[in-house]
Amino acid sequence: MHVLIVDDSAAVRDRLARELGELPNVSSVTQVGDLAGARRTLATSTPDLIVLDLHLPDGLGLELLPTASGVAVISADGSVEHRVGARRRGAQWFFEKPGGLVALIELVRVWPG
Repeated sequence: MHVLIVDDSAAVRDRLARELGELPNVSSVTQVGDLAGARRTLATSTPDLIVLDLHLPDGLGLELLPTASGVAVISADGSVEHRVGARRRGAQWFFEKPGGLVALIELVRVWPG
């Protein structure tokens, strides 16, 4: 599977890329730090899973949701408003940073595809 990580924190991107890249079912991981980079990447590839930060330097990650599938939102802001909003816009999962990153990695580990 191909994973796209969209997060403005290089530390979060690097950790996830390293840990997800070690899983046998992950063939590639792409990292970008903003919406513009995500849009450029999505114009030329179709990842199986997008790990999407809620707050990015050039807007809300939710802006990608109408055009993407297989989306796991990650955010330090796990308010009900953001969780419900993400699900309504099409996110399949919502994980709160930092503890939820372990659950996200486990999700990918048991990914059916």
